[in-house]
Amino acid sequence: MKLNVLSRMAAVLAAGTLVVGLLAGCSTISSKDGAADSAVATDTALIITQGDGMPALTNAEEFLNSVNVTPGGSAGLVVADGKPFALGPQRFDKVKNNDIQQARADKTARYQLVEAVQGAAATTPETDLISAISLASRMLSAGTADSKVMVIRHSGVNTATSLPMQDLDLLNSDPAKLLDQLDAAAMLPQLNGVAVEFYGLGDVAGSQGTLSAQQVQWLKSFWQGFFDRSLFR
Repeated sequence: MKLNVLSRMAAVLAAGTLVVGLLAGCSTISSKDGAADSAVATDTALIITQGDGMPALTNAEEFLNSVNVTPGGSAGLVVADGKPFALGPQRFDKVKNNDIQQARADKTARYQLVEAVQGAAATTPETDLISAISLASRMLSAGTADSKVMVIRHSGVNTATSLPMQDLDLLNSDPAKLLDQLDAAAMLPQLNGVAVEFYGLGDVAGSQGTLSAQQVQWLKSFWQGFFDRSLFR
């Protein structure tokens, strides 16, 4: 049985915004809080798993509904498998003469992004969310827009060698000490000024066993600490 976790935590940080959505049992996401102003050019990095450890993304259109396609921005995709890789980014550079033409151009840009997400698939076993976030951070740094958003759809269970959570006794592991180890190994990204939206924490499927409420809370604490440190670097 999957956890019935329907709470939502939002923490507004001085250097950025972190929105954590705990949506166990939900396969489609629509973001509201923490999103960039739709009138401002925005670089967006999307992180998804596309593997068997999390419920499949059945409605990419809804998931991508909040992505800002204002000209001057971009959106790229990072697949968080065992060796994360990037697709894109797709640049939003079509400026039209009137609102009707611009709306059509924006619709086409969003459709192309949906196609990219639907066609993406994991190519290696495991999932390395930690490395995927670093890759997405570099993608955002290369963008030219002033506004930066990272949208993550992931269970929060990192299984690759960067931090094999499946081998840990989570409830007896101190998140702060693990984060110290990642910091010492230069594995915490620079996310200063980035708005981060994290959905699906604790929502697992397939080969990933169901998590207890206590384990989900541990994941929540770990990733909150991860972004607290990364947003202030």
